[in-house]
Order: sequence, then C-alpha cells, then structure tokens
Amino acid sequence: QSKYDSSIVFYEKVIGIYERTGKTRSLGNPYSNIAIAYQQQSNYPQALLYQQKALEISEKNKDEVQQAYTIMNMGNTFSNMGDSVRAEKSYLDAIKLAKKNTLINVELYGYSNLASMYVKQNKWPEVYEFAMKAAVLGASMGDQGIHSASLSKAATALAYTNKIAEAEALAKKAILIADSSTQPLNIYQAYSSMGNILRLKGSFAAAIPYYEKGFLAMKGSDIYDIDNGEVYKQLSDCFEKTKNYSKALEAYKIAVQIIDSARSKDNIRKSTELTMN
Repeated sequence: QSKYDSSIVFYEKVIGIYERTGKTRSLGNPYSNIAIAYQQQSNYPQALLYQQKALEISEKNKDEVQQAYTIMNMGNTFSNMGDSVRAEKSYLDAIKLAKKNTLINVELYGYSNLASMYVKQNKWPEVYEFAMKAAVLGASMGDQGIHSASLSKAATALAYTNKIAEAEALAKKAILIADSSTQPLNIYQAYSSMGNILRLKGSFAAAIPYYEKGFLAMKGSDIYDIDNGEVYKQLSDCFEKTKNYSKALEAYKIAVQIIDSARSKDNIRKSTELTMN
C-alpha cells in the first residue's frame, strides 16, 4: 500500500518483541523488511544499516538462502547510493549463493541488476552479456517483464557496438514480448530502445513513432528520472534532424525539466545521507 512509515513502526515493534524475548535468531526477517521500507523512502543509509544486521543474523544461522536475498538487496542499496564497486560485488556474491542454492529468481535479478548498472557506465559488452543471461532465465520462468526489458538492454548494447541489424531484430522481439506483458514500464523500455537504435542508425523519422509509443505507455505514471529525461533528449534530436524545430524544442524543455527535478531530488537525498552519516 506504499505506507512505508506505518510499516516501519510495526516492524520496529516486532524487532522489540524478539529482542525482549530472546528470539534473536528470528530477527533476520523483520530486519530485511524494514530495510526495504527505508529503501523505498530513498533512506539508503538506514536501509543499509538494517541489511547489515539481517546479513549478520543469516550468517550466524548459516542460512545461505536468506544471505542471497539480503546481499542482493544490499547491491540495490549500494547502486542507488552510487557505489558501483560495492554494488557489483554484492550482485556477484548473491548470484554465487543463488546458483549454489538453486535460487533462480535471485540469480535472474542479479543478472538484470548488473545489466542495468553497466548501462549507466556505458559498459556495453558487459550489458549484453548479463542482459542476455537475464533474458534466458526470464523466459524460462515465464517472466515477460524481465524477458522483454533484458532483450531491450541487450539490443541497446548491440546498437552502441555498431551491430545495428542485430540490435533491430532483438528490439522487435522485445516489443512483441512487452506488448504481451501489458506492463507500461516494459512497453516504454522496449519502444524507446527501438527508437534509440533507429536514431543511432540515422533513421530519425522512423525513430519518432517508437519514442512516442513508449511515452504514451507511461501516460499517467509518476515515474520520472534522469533516464526519462535523456530519452526525451533523444526524441528532441530526432525532431531536430527532421527539421521539426517546434517539436524539438518542446521535447527538449520536457527533458530539462525532468533532469533538473531528478537532480534536485538526488541532491536532497545526498544531503540527508551526509547528515545521517
């Protein structure tokens, strides 16, 4: 229900009861869940604090399954904090434990998260490698969302390594799966990825409808981040190249507004982290 403040209050009560009754071996679950609540509030230092507590409990209990889930979530926290070194290590450690304990879903999310992290670093061979691993596992589990999103990332990686024909073929497959999933975010990712591939190819007019379909899928959503702003910049570039300057300016203005807003939120978050530290 996205009532994170309320959930934190109740998890704190659970933690208090376990501590007072000496049930410390059972603290891993409430520690992990309260960490997720803090993570959803972008309170990453506090999330990390409880994730470290959860990891300590699972290590004492020799519970490798719980360790895998906790380390994966720690990877997400490190990634959100911009600590790519520790995020990468966490994801790889979680994948190792997942393989050992046959946790297919943890392995899948590990590959997917690594691919997303490498996209931000423009490490395209690594993006392709882990995105394809995620796509294969996603397909085997019937997870159309991750399957299509992973194919989109892999297609983008191919485009940035000048394999445009292969990229187009993979992006078309991603679109078909995304449409079947009926999940707005996946549809947006698939169509915007194809738009970017066509833009890199120099087919600016052909790229525009894909960008527009992607943004239409996200209509009414409040999901806006720097990546969305960059996609609007790409659309602006396509309008400019096709001499539709009014549309180019309109798209560019939206891009600037989104990026400025996202950076402002990020600055507030970093300031809060420094204060807490």
